Amino acid sequence: MRNQDGGMPVRAEYRGLPVLPADQVVTGLIPHEPPNFQTPAALQLLSEPVCVVTGRRGVGKTQLAAAYARQRVSDGWLVAWIGAETPDQIRAGLVELADRLGLYRPEDSAEVTAARVRNHLQTRPEQALLVFDNVVSLDGIRPHLPSVGRCQVVITSTRRGSQIGHEVLVDVFAPEDAERFLCETTGLDDHAGAAELATEVGHLPLALAQAASRIRAARWDFAKYLEKFRAYPAEKHLSRRDGDPYPVGAATAILLALEPFQDSELVRVLSVLSPDGVSRQVLGDSADDELVQLHEASLVEFAGDSSVLMHRLVQRVIRDLGSGVEIATTLLFDQIKLVGDAWQHRQFGNELIRQVEALWKNTDPTTSTKVSKAVLTMRWWATTFLSTIEDFARSDALTAEVYADCVARLGDDQEFLLRSRHMASVNTWVAPDQLLSQLRIDLVTRRGNSVRSTRARSPRRGPSACAASNSARRTRQSPCSNKPWKRGMASRSTLMPSPRQWMTSAPRTCSPGVRKTRLYCLNSVSR
Repeated sequence: MRNQDGGMPVRAEYRGLPVLPADQVVTGLIPHEPPNFQTPAALQLLSEPVCVVTGRRGVGKTQLAAAYARQRVSDGWLVAWIGAETPDQIRAGLVELADRLGLYRPEDSAEVTAARVRNHLQTRPEQALLVFDNVVSLDGIRPHLPSVGRCQVVITSTRRGSQIGHEVLVDVFAPEDAERFLCETTGLDDHAGAAELATEVGHLPLALAQAASRIRAARWDFAKYLEKFRAYPAEKHLSRRDGDPYPVGAATAILLALEPFQDSELVRVLSVLSPDGVSRQVLGDSADDELVQLHEASLVEFAGDSSVLMHRLVQRVIRDLGSGVEIATTLLFDQIKLVGDAWQHRQFGNELIRQVEALWKNTDPTTSTKVSKAVLTMRWWATTFLSTIEDFARSDALTAEVYADCVARLGDDQEFLLRSRHMASVNTWVAPDQLLSQLRIDLVTRRGNSVRSTRARSPRRGPSACAASNSARRTRQSPCSNKPWKRGMASRSTLMPSPRQWMTSAPRTCSPGVRKTRLYCLNSVSR
């Protein structure tokens, strides 16, 4: 059964958010209530101005925060859910909140926008809730926390012992709770078998949910599941890392849950995209039926209006089985081609940027050069998109990161590095003199030997040949050479180039505040 607008399936267990009043502000992807959800006792502990929900992965920190957020949405609060794994995610979440509150100014830096949001929350007379999910650096979010007012903050993190707020520890299920959960979820009246299975998976809520779903779908009893569980060679498929907190039993439960989806390309794609949510618009309508099956298997959850989440541990297990980077690259490439007017598609464009950044994080030096170039090209498209919608702070920060990654990953590719240098010189606005000097140094030092060797091999050209070459260079025109971009004055009707229409700059003399660009075709991506 689907929504009338063709959205995600509507069933009793897909408990999302209620219909909101027009004046209530709710931003971010708040996870829906999962099937057979047991309200944690720790929910009553989230009463302090700043609460840090902590514990190892898979114990339900995000679900605890989501249950509290859904409750506050129902109470009419302003609720902002912000993924906080990276600084760019935090910036994007605060910009989205500022935009909804009417506080966003394109000419402002990310720091000014964040400060304006913080000041608003400190002086806001109505109650508000700010959730920072999966925080890696507690110091990174400290400047964004309101110090006074009626705004409450909930933080989820694996870090413990912080002094940033009241710490709420979430642990695995108690043995009796795990036993009761398995019996109620599967409908089996075998408390001894449930207790044995709970012990095997370490009482981890994520693993218990997947085991129960597999038992129910396959119509097994606990004994049958345990037989297959103990015979499964988990160590062969999952490479344990030093200091890894996950028990092997939890990984085995995930592997058994994945058995019906061994040939699924959708599963592999989700494993390399953002764990904070992927919209249905990115995945396409054809994925809906399989998403329902994955949800019933407790391998994904729904969030927001039409997004899907896959737990980080599930993603890691799938990636160990086989990378989906190339499939996901093709998917995102095709979606980026559909982005026309940047201002009209700001939300979708920002979604694609989040997915491209997650995809790059899951590439490594063993990824083929062709795929690495394609992902880096999409990241250059992201910097251009952010400039077009006048989000210059994020564009500047991302440009510096992408150029550094180009040098580190593909520094020996002279053509690609030259295009990257051009792109960085166009987009970067932070300390331009220092950055451009460094870009030229990088370029010259990496090209010096090849240029000298080329001169040694190439015959000298006569004056007439040089004059003809210079004349051709002067008359060569770019399709967009007459379209200046001005900081704070970018045309809102500007159509974004596709990834193959890579935007780079030609050295030009420009007045302050003007960015002149040219379009080049990145033929090397298709090689």
